[in-house]
Amino acid sequence: MVAERREHEQDKAPQRQSGLSGGVEPAPATAFARLTALTRSLHGVLPPEEILQVIVRATSALVDTPDATVRLVDEEGRHLLVGARVGQPLHQDALWSFRVGDGLVGWIVANCEPLHIADAPSDSRFTDRSDQKRTFHSFLGVPLLIAERRCIGVLSATHESPGWFSAHHLELVVLIAGIAAPCLEMARLKKLVQYDPLTGLRNRRGLDEWLSRRPKGELLSVAAFDIDHFKAVNDTWGHGVGDVALQEVARVLIAFCRSDDAIVRMGGEEFTLFFPGMSAKAAFDRAEAIRLAFERTPRDAEGHLLPLTVSAGVAERIDFEEIDATLERADRALYAAKDAGRNRIVRAGALVLS
Repeated sequence: MVAERREHEQDKAPQRQSGLSGGVEPAPATAFARLTALTRSLHGVLPPEEILQVIVRATSALVDTPDATVRLVDEEGRHLLVGARVGQPLHQDALWSFRVGDGLVGWIVANCEPLHIADAPSDSRFTDRSDQKRTFHSFLGVPLLIAERRCIGVLSATHESPGWFSAHHLELVVLIAGIAAPCLEMARLKKLVQYDPLTGLRNRRGLDEWLSRRPKGELLSVAAFDIDHFKAVNDTWGHGVGDVALQEVARVLIAFCRSDDAIVRMGGEEFTLFFPGMSAKAAFDRAEAIRLAFERTPRDAEGHLLPLTVSAGVAERIDFEEIDATLERADRALYAAKDAGRNRIVRAGALVLS
């Protein structure tokens, strides 16, 4: 009985790897519990951004380092972009991207194999950049693989001390990547269905998903925006410039919205903003600030300075009104803004106020 108790206690206690300077290896029971918790959280309804944060936090905890990063391969398959991290950025440019094949993480994507390096700067695959903010020696990197060994990204961890990571640490990161990659791919595919590929904003399906998570009957205001005379932009400079202009409009809208707000590209040059917990008056003021931002500053699209203006209609949901009814009132207010000469905001049920 005493022997069994001692074995159980050893199973729960963290183990330090053989090197005196090495990181602590989690006890089997601890590692199992954390991996189980990771699996459960990833099989919930999480957007890709939250999945990435869950992955890096789990990696940091299991391999005993403050610095972990997940990078994703871009749509063209040429670069690795930062998806999420814990700890301090390695470079001055926190969003620095690696080309596939370059550096340690680029090598991992090109070869679909993990790397476990005790002293990274001495490795021939290491890329030394002048803007590096901090140094590291130990490196662990594992490809995020889905069907047919297609690599969609790299999960990596670093530590300032050489020889910090053990073979067991590598096994744990391989497990995390194996658990996370299919969930991340499923979330990515779901996002493709719910988001507009040109602007990165929600589409109508994404709006339905957002609305499904909102409390019933909450205070909610809507601002339906339209870019004034946008057809003239396409006719004059072409659809390529028009697409860049739409992306610039999306960036401006994002800058004026809170994290809980929803920005939806309804189609063409029409965008609708959803402000939970905001009255019609407050939403009107926000819409007016957006209108002024466009009026005062021409937008650069492929070297062309476009004097874009916007019109909008604002409506507040009445009690338990269906959202389509609220949208219809906001649309009628938008049409009133256009009829009044454009470049203005109209609040539903009120006179033109701007």
